[in-house]
Formats: sequence, C-alpha cells, structure tokens
Amino acid sequence: MSNSIRFFKPMVTSIAALVFVSSSLLTASIQANESTEVISVVKKEKAKKHHKAVSFKKYIKRLNLTGEQTQQVTEIRKNTKAEFDLYKNDMKSYKEAKKVLLQSDTLDETALSDLYAQYQPTFSAIELIKTKRMFAMKQMLTDEQFTKLKKMMSNRGKKGKHKAKKFA
Repeated sequence: MSNSIRFFKPMVTSIAALVFVSSSLLTASIQANESTEVISVVKKEKAKKHHKAVSFKKYIKRLNLTGEQTQQVTEIRKNTKAEFDLYKNDMKSYKEAKKVLLQSDTLDETALSDLYAQYQPTFSAIELIKTKRMFAMKQMLTDEQFTKLKKMMSNRGKKGKHKAKKFA
C-alpha cells in the first residue's frame, strides 16, 4: 500500500462518518420541526376550546342563570353546533373561493355575485339556525336576562385585538 493511500484512508472514513452524522441530524431536525408544527396546531385548538369554555362560563355568571337555565342553554348550544357542523365544509369552500377571487388584480363582480348566489341556500340555512337559537334563548330567559344578553352580544368585539380582525 502506498503512503498516500494510508494517509487518505482515515480521512475518507472520517468524512463518510461526518456525512452520515450530519444527514442523521438533518433528518432529526426536520422531524422535530414537523412535530412542533403539529403540537402548535393542537395547542391552538386546545386554547380555542378553553377560551370558549371560559367565555361560556362568563355568560352564565353575567346573566345569573339558574341551574335549569344553564342546562337548557347547554342543550341549545349543543343542538345548534350540530346543525352548524352540517354547513362547515360549505362555508370553508365558499371562503376559499372568495379568497381566490379577492387575490386577483381586478374585482370580477359577476364572478363574486355568482359565487354568492351559489352559496345562498347555505347562508339562508345558517341564518335560520341562528334565528332559531336566538328564539329558543328568548323563550328560556327572563326579559331582563335576554336584554342583558343582547347588550353583551352587541358589545362583543368592540375592544382589544378583536376590533380590527375583520380586515386583518
């Protein structure tokens, strides 16, 4: 074996080991990044559920609901959520289509009108669900509680980060 081969053989082995280790680290880094993205999505969903639970508890406390009223409100909310879930995919596809239209350089009013007309039955059904829910709440709550609920709903989103969310 010549002297040059003896000299380079350990270097080649070291380089191969270095490449293997670096590729392993890169793969581990990519997997860790993907898992942190999944974890952050899960955390956001968990935070959203927590916020809704806290928000609902505040409504109960501010309206001074009785135990029976709280059960009725919970039942109304559960039923309307099930009804809203029927239209969730339709609304998601509508928003995606609208987003595509708004990303163009010029506003195509006819396409926007056609899109709105296409989803009009969905909008009507959702509005009917909202109206039924509000009617059921009105039947269940006292007049002062219902007045307070309407006031709380009208004040919703007037402060903090929710104020300018519409155009964000």
